Amino acid sequence: MIGRGENLVITTTIQKFHAAIKDGEPALDEREDIFVLVDEAHRAQASSYAARMRHALPNACFIAFTATPTTTTQRVFGEYIHVYSLEQAVVDRARVPIYYEPRVYAASVDGGGLDSAIVGVSSRIEAIEIARTRLA
Repeated sequence: MIGRGENLVITTTIQKFHAAIKDGEPALDEREDIFVLVDEAHRAQASSYAARMRHALPNACFIAFTATPTTTTQRVFGEYIHVYSLEQAVVDRARVPIYYEPRVYAASVDGGGLDSAIVGVSSRIEAIEIARTRLA
């Protein structure tokens, strides 16, 4: 469907481009009026799948959506068009606020007691495995 010069809306997955175009083949469509909307842009956009998609549509405009951008996201897609923050989502009542209360748990480990506990557990597991082997 791509490359026919038709005005179409095509929905596909990034994996389809891996099979649609091979290394060294010409682009599928070099028009500049193609818009590629990429969901979950933080995931596969630095992969060979993404490279083939960009090779297939070299002049397309790529627009990304992600809730968890990485340094790669901005490097691949450029500056942000819009950022919808967690704080704004709370104001919009699209999500509930998250409260974090840091706590420190004071604990200590008695090396001798821990060592004997591990030996006790591992010897029981060993006995079970030996019994299973005999039954098999």
